[in-house]
Amino acid sequence: MSFRFIHCADLHLDTPFLGITAESTEIISAVRESTFEAFNSVVRLAIETGAEFLLLAGDIFDAGKQSVRAVLKFRDMLQELDRHGIRIFMVHGNHDPAQNAFSAVSWPDSTHVFPSSRPETVPFHTKDGSTVSVTGQSHETASIKQNLAAHFPERPDSEFRIALLHAHAGTSSMHAPYAPCNISQLKQQGFDYWALGHVHRAKILAARPHIVYPGCIQGRSFRETGPRGCYSVEVENSQVKEIIFQELDAVRWIEADLPVNDFSTIDSLEPAIEEKIDQMFGKSSARPLICRIRLTGRGPLYRELYRESTRNELVERIRENLSGAHPFVWLQEIRAACQPEFDIKERMKGDDFLAKALEAGEELLEQDRALEVFATLLSDRRISRLGITLDQEELMDIVLQAQMLCIDQLEGDSEA
Repeated sequence: MSFRFIHCADLHLDTPFLGITAESTEIISAVRESTFEAFNSVVRLAIETGAEFLLLAGDIFDAGKQSVRAVLKFRDMLQELDRHGIRIFMVHGNHDPAQNAFSAVSWPDSTHVFPSSRPETVPFHTKDGSTVSVTGQSHETASIKQNLAAHFPERPDSEFRIALLHAHAGTSSMHAPYAPCNISQLKQQGFDYWALGHVHRAKILAARPHIVYPGCIQGRSFRETGPRGCYSVEVENSQVKEIIFQELDAVRWIEADLPVNDFSTIDSLEPAIEEKIDQMFGKSSARPLICRIRLTGRGPLYRELYRESTRNELVERIRENLSGAHPFVWLQEIRAACQPEFDIKERMKGDDFLAKALEAGEELLEQDRALEVFATLLSDRRISRLGITLDQEELMDIVLQAQMLCIDQLEGDSEA
């Protein structure tokens, strides 16, 4: 018994990428097409490695209402797999629930979409005559809160048993708890491989049985930095022999910290930023790059670097210097997270307004309470209407910038 399959999830085809500020049509086009290019790489990988089937664990499309263009491009790539005799097993996730599924296009006969009303088990015979079963269930709506995995049948009758599901396994608060389940439960249900989707970072939660998240195939913002792709899995004698993560992202998002301790002038900092970007490009396997530099540490430049105009002009200069790069390198932003040379904790011992302001900020930073404190503000309907979403890291940056603004305004007054 020996065969190979591909496990991927969270394609998010047709993501609009509204946050990119590039004016270049080449960059804009490459970013908007990146989710399709990444899935095209999945298709090529399946063909080149001789995979017998492909598992798609939900969130194929980014939105419940799909464009005709996106659906047809996806259909075309499934047809390419069909021409090479590769089966496709697919479930709907919370972004593309079954109730909103596009029904005006026919999938190839080799594609099986699991229903949302109940779990279903589909037998599959590999080229060497081995029997594999794939059990799966789709999301009916965008916010399934019940444990779908709990209703999967125990130990389907086959030599190798796969469960396919878009679900939140574990207790992480980074992802919405749709179709929640726990790892100990999954281990006991008699499957050899849980092919999960929903979590966008590749993770192998357990082995024998394997409980696996391949992550998203293409990063879509600075919340999804670093390599993205899928898992290629080889099975031998009813056990996973090899599981390899394949980097397939078409455009890579990456962020790097640069300490400013050793810089006293902007003109000495500029080449250091470009060198840091070169290092990031070297680690991206010659992929197009969207990068962000975060200035950290302590130094005399902190006051100047907290001026938005300074950072914006520096960004523009570096973009000009990078404009001829191929593949492209786009510097989206320079963030200031550096601090003055004096000790903030020592300054907090005072009894003036600046000391109290710094103390309040430090409490949020040290206890990671920024998300909790800002929850009421972010839930305001006037804010939610704008589509603003901020994670813990982004809120921490806001707190840090507020601290630096207080130092700039209040400490500067006292010095004058």
